[in-house]
Amino acid sequence: MAGPYWFSPTIGCGITSIVNLFEPQLVVLGGGVSRSGEQLIGPVRELVRASAMRPAGEAADVVASAYGEHVGVAGAAAIVYDRAGLGDVRPNG
Repeated sequence: MAGPYWFSPTIGCGITSIVNLFEPQLVVLGGGVSRSGEQLIGPVRELVRASAMRPAGEAADVVASAYGEHVGVAGAAAIVYDRAGLGDVRPNG
């Protein structure tokens, strides 16, 4: 596969393995990968649905993080809030 997202099958294969092992209903991709949007995530999602064992592959969805490339900062802040006893930082949490 040529083009800027030639690595989609590699990411899709890794996520397929995770789906086969843990059967998550949702896989969230964040960080720099999320900047690629549907151009990357769409093919990864299709590969996971086609390659993962059923019914896990059919049930799992692959989406971009709402925090985009800032997901690491949001995660670090959540840990600080939790350890400091400042409450739950999740939306509606």
